[in-house]
Amino acid sequence: MTNDKQPITNNKQQTTILNPLTTTPDTLVPEAIALMSQSNSSYILMLAPREHHRSPVGLLTTTDVVRLTALGTDLSNLSLATVITKPLHTITQTQAQDVFAVVKILHQHRIRHLPVVDEEGHLVGIITPQSIQTFLKPMDLFKLKQVSEVMNTNVVQADKQTSIRSITQLMTKEQVSCVVIVENSSLARGEVNTNSEPQTVFPVGIVTEREIIEFQNLGLEPDKASAATIMSAPVLSIKPADSMWDAYQMMQQQPGNCLIVTNDPGELVGIITQIGALKAINLQETEQTVATWQHLVGEQTGELRQLNEQLQQEIGERQILETHLRTSQEKMRALFEAMTELVVIVSMQGNQLENIEIAPMNPHGVDQPDAEIISQTVASFLQEPTAPLWLNQVQQALTTQQILSFDYSLGVGEEQLWFSARISPISDTSVLWVARDISDAYRQAAQRKRAEETLRQKNEELASTLQELQNTQQELIQSEKMASLGQLIAGVAHEINTPMGAIQASIANISSALENSLQQLPQIFQQLSAERQADFFALLAAQEGKSQELSFREERKCKRALKKQLEAQGIDDADTLAADLVQLGITQDITPFLPLLQDPNCHLVLDTANNLVTQQNNSQNIQLAVEKSSKIVFALKSYVRQNNSGEMSKARIAEGIDVVLTIYQNLLKQGIEVIKDYEDVPEILCYPEELNQVWTNLVHNAIQAMNYEGTLTIKVFEQEHQVVVQFTDSGCGIPPEIQAKIFDAFFTTKPMGEGSGLGLNIVNKIIKKHQGKIEVDSVPGKTTFSIFLPIRKMEN
Repeated sequence: MTNDKQPITNNKQQTTILNPLTTTPDTLVPEAIALMSQSNSSYILMLAPREHHRSPVGLLTTTDVVRLTALGTDLSNLSLATVITKPLHTITQTQAQDVFAVVKILHQHRIRHLPVVDEEGHLVGIITPQSIQTFLKPMDLFKLKQVSEVMNTNVVQADKQTSIRSITQLMTKEQVSCVVIVENSSLARGEVNTNSEPQTVFPVGIVTEREIIEFQNLGLEPDKASAATIMSAPVLSIKPADSMWDAYQMMQQQPGNCLIVTNDPGELVGIITQIGALKAINLQETEQTVATWQHLVGEQTGELRQLNEQLQQEIGERQILETHLRTSQEKMRALFEAMTELVVIVSMQGNQLENIEIAPMNPHGVDQPDAEIISQTVASFLQEPTAPLWLNQVQQALTTQQILSFDYSLGVGEEQLWFSARISPISDTSVLWVARDISDAYRQAAQRKRAEETLRQKNEELASTLQELQNTQQELIQSEKMASLGQLIAGVAHEINTPMGAIQASIANISSALENSLQQLPQIFQQLSAERQADFFALLAAQEGKSQELSFREERKCKRALKKQLEAQGIDDADTLAADLVQLGITQDITPFLPLLQDPNCHLVLDTANNLVTQQNNSQNIQLAVEKSSKIVFALKSYVRQNNSGEMSKARIAEGIDVVLTIYQNLLKQGIEVIKDYEDVPEILCYPEELNQVWTNLVHNAIQAMNYEGTLTIKVFEQEHQVVVQFTDSGCGIPPEIQAKIFDAFFTTKPMGEGSGLGLNIVNKIIKKHQGKIEVDSVPGKTTFSIFLPIRKMEN
């Protein structure tokens, strides 16, 4: 049950005008009045001038304009902030939900406009008596009251000659929103008729706050204009015996929301205003009325429930009739939908054809099937080989009671026409056969199939062409690689010949020293005592690990020092012995070897030791030469290797760069310092042979840019899941105007015959194939090519 005292709530804020007329406090009063006039508004709200803050700070109403006019204030240069003196009353959204609470506030403060704000004080809208009446829709309440119960008999009157200034002063003094203009009245200067002495007056017009707003907007002189110039005429009037509902409806049409009350002869007896009408709504009476309505709604809901139950029973009784009606409707609908198609009703008796009926067709339809198609269709039901197939389709539709569709063809004249048949059961023994000509669709399908076959062939040709293009690109990369290698082959051959010559010379030295050693060793072991033999082996052992080469000056210095030590010991031929000792690497303390040097066979001992040391040194030279040759051969093998599998493999970037540097060693050593700054980066999935071509091109270009003299810095590091490789040379640089073109095919700055213009273009394609990118930054004296390669995980 609903509580009788439960207030009427405004959940959807229907009493609130959500887009009120607003301005700022610095707006001039004439501008505000013009806005009110244009918007047909009885107010204008002032908002705080702060950005993003919509808090109301003041309100100008038609009553304020009347007051200012009455005072004779010059409004032309005044802002709203200077004329508004009354405090602004507001209400929150939560409070505004109780309509009766809103009405109480309006009555308490004697105001007609109540701004609504949210919890933060921002403007939401405004409530007026008119919006409240619109929400409450007090039709039943007003129908219970007569105009005589609500009207105000104390009517403020004036004649037509009264000035506008006097009118406004009168409205301000009596605190009314309108003045009735009358004729033949002794109240010619705006006196108040309290009806203590009834007078006979006839209303001819009315001046409301709305007319004052329009007057001010026109900028006329209030002392010179009379009421006759602005009054609304003729006036709407109502009789005292009429209902307030009639008055409410008439007031919605009256611009000033005031309604004059006259008797049958037309004499003025009272006036009704919007505020007066709102006061006529007794809040307690309204709440009781709402409770009564709710009770009536409950009773009507019960009655409606009973009616629904009766309706359900009637629906059940009519279902049988609807079933028969539906069958007829479906049959008719199928016929009418197929009127432009071939429509046949086929009846069966068991498994045998009983009857074929051609349905009547719309004589105004277009594309009707001709007689030959109809005859061919009927014949197909009766003759082989189509009859068994078609009758089987009909029988299946009857058995399943479901719609079947199938396509068939008919030979009509010299044409082969295709049809799409739709078989719809209309009873247990009959079907509706609707055949639509789809020959055009079949021809289009055939054409589409031929086009698809042509497209498939074109795709195969395109795939073949693409494969050939990829092969050509690989061949071009390999050709460019071989061309680069061809330019370097002389230097590579020189790099290989150098260690080979060293090996050849070392072998000759070893052969000579070995031959001498074979002759000298037996003599030493025969002529030397066991103690001197031990000194001999100690001499050989002291020489091991002392293969450091001395400069000519250092060698002479050591010889002089050893010669002095030998002469101090009284050893003969000190100069020769000092030279032999220096050759053996004995350059400082010779005390351990003095007994051996004082032996008569010391020359034979030193000569034999020198032969053995010569063999050892030349063996080491051969080992170094072989390692260098192997490194060059390995670099060549890695460089020219071509992987035809087309699959990526894991590789270390730095190793590929070192291979290229080895091949270019002959050119680099002529005057280029190579600085390698390799960080420890992970292996990446790539095409190693193609990346070698990238390093080759960049190193080759750097060498030529530096004219074989300068510094080449190579950096390898990891950055944001990428391996970054940078080649920086100290060459002449790339002019800014051609930097955007260097990756274009066939673009070159070299003379005719010295460059194909494909090097950097191939480099760019290879980097893009790795889903990476290449950047260049060049100024005179410093050019850097940066390559960014993604670090991919090995895929299964």
